[in-house]
Amino acid sequence: GGGLWLSLYARGPTPKWLENANLLRALGVRNRAGQRYDPATSAVANYGEVLGTAISFSAEGTFDLPEGQLRAPCDVPVEIASGGLTVLGRRFDLPIKGPGLVRVRYHDDDLRVFESPNTSPGK
Repeated sequence: GGGLWLSLYARGPTPKWLENANLLRALGVRNRAGQRYDPATSAVANYGEVLGTAISFSAEGTFDLPEGQLRAPCDVPVEIASGGLTVLGRRFDLPIKGPGLVRVRYHDDDLRVFESPNTSPGK
């Protein structure tokens, strides 16, 4: 459903967004990162803060759910249409677009476990 699902890192190389968040936490900045999925419109958005809400990035696109009931694990194709960096409320478009893949490891009404496989097209 709607709302921002917060991203939490579990394993593998530490993502840059997490390195930045850990560095700035010592200065009192609490960055958020997450994803929004809207099954009704097949819309997906990734969101991450670089310096709180003053500087953030986002990427928007669509996803294709498999027919029938979603059973994990499964791969869900994603097509990113646009992305950008927002600084003090002003968005600067970035050349972020193309196909991707989200691996759904587990899901219920309260928790979703996704993996970003290295086998995503264009990665």
